[in-house]
Amino acid sequence: MTFKLVPLEHAEPGLIRRLAEIDATLPSEYAVGYEASADSIAERIVRLTESIGNDNAFVMTARNGRNEVVGLHWVCLVEGNEACAYVNTTWVDPSCRKQGIGSALKDAGENWARQRGATQMATSVALTNDAMVEFNRRRGFTPTSIDMLKKL
Repeated sequence: MTFKLVPLEHAEPGLIRRLAEIDATLPSEYAVGYEASADSIAERIVRLTESIGNDNAFVMTARNGRNEVVGLHWVCLVEGNEACAYVNTTWVDPSCRKQGIGSALKDAGENWARQRGATQMATSVALTNDAMVEFNRRRGFTPTSIDMLKKL
């Protein structure tokens, strides 16, 4: 499959909403009972819009030959610790995985972070997302903690 990387540079409402929906629904793949709410999508629309033109944020999409979004990578410098970049989201459409899209997105994000002086990159991955855990390990990430959750 042929794809191209396209940065989010303009506030295209339809595109930003689509990216916000992708980001908001990702946890549902790995968290039992999670459903994206209208509020969570709206919050992401705001954050994505604020990322446009923000030197501390990086949003890159991967597009197929029909210009459809098939990948998303969202990275921000950590406020108060700009030597660390945090990966908010890495997503590739399931039908397009294992074709180099994730690696291309991660490479672009890492290069962006290095150019801004970051010396490390952090991310969180659901324990049940074995494919992403392994993908990150192959890229040099090492587990440093486990987040735990208890429903009340």
